Amino acid sequence: MEHQIQKTLNENPFLPTHSYRYTGWFGSKINIAQILYECMTKEVVKRGDTFVDLGSGDGRQCIRAASVGLYATGFEINADLVNHSRRVISSLVEKSIIPQGSACIREESYFSHDFINCRLEGRSISSSFEKRFTMDYIARNGISVNKSEVLHHIASPTVDLEKYNVFYAYAWPQQTYSIVELFARAARSAALLFLQSAPVYHLDRFTSFLQLKIREDLSIPLIQVFQK
Repeated sequence: MEHQIQKTLNENPFLPTHSYRYTGWFGSKINIAQILYECMTKEVVKRGDTFVDLGSGDGRQCIRAASVGLYATGFEINADLVNHSRRVISSLVEKSIIPQGSACIREESYFSHDFINCRLEGRSISSSFEKRFTMDYIARNGISVNKSEVLHHIASPTVDLEKYNVFYAYAWPQQTYSIVELFARAARSAALLFLQSAPVYHLDRFTSFLQLKIREDLSIPLIQVFQK
């Protein structure tokens, strides 16, 4: 099974670590638990908040969020990674490392049908920015991309992101705009997005169109924080 999961990691286009080469940035996910704990000391995040990882991979960030007292949900479309995540979570619950019900993984896309229709109908701001963030631009900035792995988004009929107030996403560069716009459209008022992504074209201008606040007081190297 571990071999199969590694094979999946190497092939799955929604997992940026193995899709790109970018010295000094892509490697492993940041430990969100430390970031959330620091936000708790500033009373920006509190125990019992609802956390969501958009593309949860092996589930580690959901587990880390649960370990500091949040209720964590991960959205992941790869069945192998979902099953792996669920086994790890069950093991940690049995060992009383995280509480029962504090972390769960949903095997579905985090993009709603409404959001995908908005993109297809040309009503999406992210679509126009993505056109400018071309493969040539990515290549010039030291990232190599397998072009076959730049896919259309998959939609889910049941996703409801309004219930969460803390978002995390580890985004491959061309996906960054759609994740930020999805957050702006779907999240509740005052929700936070912790975004780990390589630099992209005019992200500050893009977020101003969406009327999102950049929380520079919370941002750290490799992570930008936005608030609705």
